[in-house]
Amino acid sequence: MIYKYFIVFLLILLYTDNIKADSINNGNITLHIIGSSILTFGDIYHAVADDFELHKKELGLENVKLDMTVFSSENITFDIADYESVIDSLLAKNTKKYDIFTYDPLYIEKYSENFMDVKDLVPKEHLELYSHGDAKKTCVNSKNEWIGLPFFQKYTTLFSNKPLLDRYNKTVPETWEELLETGKYIQKQERELHNNNDLIIYNGMYTPLNALPSVYEFIYSYRDKPDDGFPGFDSEAAVEAVEMYKKLKKEISSDDIYHVDEPFIIGTLMRGEGLFIKIWDTPNENQHEKYYITTVPGKKEGMHTALTTSINLGVNKYISEDRKKVAIKVLEYLTSERIQKEIVVKGFKLY
Repeated sequence: MIYKYFIVFLLILLYTDNIKADSINNGNITLHIIGSSILTFGDIYHAVADDFELHKKELGLENVKLDMTVFSSENITFDIADYESVIDSLLAKNTKKYDIFTYDPLYIEKYSENFMDVKDLVPKEHLELYSHGDAKKTCVNSKNEWIGLPFFQKYTTLFSNKPLLDRYNKTVPETWEELLETGKYIQKQERELHNNNDLIIYNGMYTPLNALPSVYEFIYSYRDKPDDGFPGFDSEAAVEAVEMYKKLKKEISSDDIYHVDEPFIIGTLMRGEGLFIKIWDTPNENQHEKYYITTVPGKKEGMHTALTTSINLGVNKYISEDRKKVAIKVLEYLTSERIQKEIVVKGFKLY
């Protein structure tokens, strides 16, 4: 049934492909942006749309209105891979329905055919904001083309259940060994004292999209010193990491939990039914009240790790030249220093 609803939703999007394409009336332009909020980032789209309405005159875009189409678990049941399928289907038709797409940089090479290289289209001083560190890594492809700009970055974090840790006088684990021992202890107590057999102790985040990066991250957490590089798959560190990986799965998790999809884990997080949940950072304030939010543990104290990615904004190649000019201006606005500081960082605690 879920699959049926997803197909219907996809068909509606494809059938109405030309409805929005020419959204220019009497000099007014409605710019269409499509995004995904599977990981609870939905409100940020509406926040920037509201801010844009307040400031568009000073931006010289008073005739522009933003229209946001946001996929979320609240309006349809699907996962991140489904969002990518929708994007693929739209772009395969050279769609003009949407002007700006959000996308996972994992697919930057694929979408290079569909999104504009903005390197020479935005001011150099603006591009300079993203020319260093992780930001550049996520939006520049193998041809040195800037396939859009990052809207915000995501990092893996460990959510440790405050009520449960406090109930048993335990602290947030600094090492994998501590996580294992604390997890075993609380699991035993919860089962014996409260008949709680449904508590998820640790999930690992080895979902289809994140399995390989999570393996890299886990092995990297077994390096000797904080500044050391990746130890290598044939290293002693990798052997130790694999042993702990197996131990964690066998003693406080399972193969099913290791590979469960992200919407399920987000639901577990929201309901407070997990002890140690590894997932992307979330702007949801309720989670900051329910959980201690820290970096992912390591073999030794201070040997923390984190996966880094972003939600990128790509400008559709297939729209008209007039719309491209407006879309580039909106891209500048969305990735401006003010929006990044006031809304992305302060408002939603993203980076």
